[in-house]
Amino acid sequence: MRRAINFALSIVSVAVIIAVLAVTAGTGLRPAQASFVGVTSNDQNSLVSAAVGTPSIRVTTYQLSGNQYAGTNYYTINLVQDLSPDYFVMMVGATGDGTSGGDRVPITDLARVSADPFGNFARSTAAPNQLEIARTFTNFQWQGVITVVESLQDSGRSGFSLVDVHEVLVTTNTRSFTSTGAAWTDINQVGIYGGVYGGGVTSNSFDRRDYSSSWARIWPSGTNTVNYQRLRSGRAPLRASVRFTTFIVEWGNEWNIQRVQVTGNASGNGVNSVNEYNTAAINPVNRVNTFITAAGTTNDSRLSRSWLANVWTLGDGVNMNAVESQVAVGSEDRSDRSVEVYVHTNANLNVQYAFGADGTTPSGISNGALDGYATIAGPLGPESYGGGGGLDWTTGYRFSIASNSSAQSNLEYPRPVVWSRITDAFRAGWFRSRSGAPGAIWYQVPDFAKVTGY
Repeated sequence: MRRAINFALSIVSVAVIIAVLAVTAGTGLRPAQASFVGVTSNDQNSLVSAAVGTPSIRVTTYQLSGNQYAGTNYYTINLVQDLSPDYFVMMVGATGDGTSGGDRVPITDLARVSADPFGNFARSTAAPNQLEIARTFTNFQWQGVITVVESLQDSGRSGFSLVDVHEVLVTTNTRSFTSTGAAWTDINQVGIYGGVYGGGVTSNSFDRRDYSSSWARIWPSGTNTVNYQRLRSGRAPLRASVRFTTFIVEWGNEWNIQRVQVTGNASGNGVNSVNEYNTAAINPVNRVNTFITAAGTTNDSRLSRSWLANVWTLGDGVNMNAVESQVAVGSEDRSDRSVEVYVHTNANLNVQYAFGADGTTPSGISNGALDGYATIAGPLGPESYGGGGGLDWTTGYRFSIASNSSAQSNLEYPRPVVWSRITDAFRAGWFRSRSGAPGAIWYQVPDFAKVTGY
């Protein structure tokens, strides 16, 4: 059993939708509105997969809405199946009532995973099909998605192993800190999923200027150390105490895992030009076989300059090539950023990408919209949808990742907080809990159906 760790901190200070669209190496194609780039099938990979068995990785996305999570610090999610011991979570959400009004603050908006059935946390759930999430303050209803990625088999090759889960308490005015726990075998196969877009984060702050305290670049070093970096400025004073949930995963040897830091302050209206992105080089990868995740921070809490309004994607930020050798992070307004990007590649993985332009509907974010969607190709394996009463779910072998910009430079949270769930076979939906402030979205839809065990 992995030990639960309550850390004091250690301070160290695709499916092509349009048939005529062909992607060839070295040919830069600008993404059309809501059109995905990739391939619906990979014949060679499909033949291999059919010979070697069932999918190794299952994904279920749970979406909370309405008053399902309100008036309590802890919320238990009853999963649609028992949880695999090898899993990680990517969650995004906020409070809000579905109108354009109602400013929110970090102590109500921010949530994290706080318990599972395996003793990885200070708290435990009562049943093998449960996860618990937590907030510091119970006012208002929390809405968002909790995506659970599970390795069901073959963890040393086509799947992954959960190395450890860290619950990390960070006090005020701390820029750099570490946590330690169980050791991994090969740091080059490690992926870390913590804070925003990972296991989540909670805060003790009632001040909207303190959202920046909850963002961090997160990366591994040595044999068991996880590093965290926050940026500080007058607009990012780091006055809040926060608690991160961080999942440390070691991927099997069929996966090519790369990680790279992206820094800078490139920005521009619409994030639709390459000079509006900072990039970092990676070893060349096939776009259709690759998805990325990111853990980052900026030095400004204002909406358009916040980490929550940074878009990140494979490539240069605009053009989509069959083979890519860089990753990109951009925003609509200028602030310093520091981002760790994790690149996940597998020859049997199929990934779709799309860009929703700033202010457009349904794939981009218009000023008054609370939700929308991008059209996607159907799944490569079985996929089910269900729920009701404020808890809906999608389960199968794929999920949707959305990172978005914001065109509004004030502190009217949670307008830039956007989450995504595949709502039917052909739609990747996006949602938020407060309208106002248009923006652009980069979508990714990784499909693990052909990533199979032996």
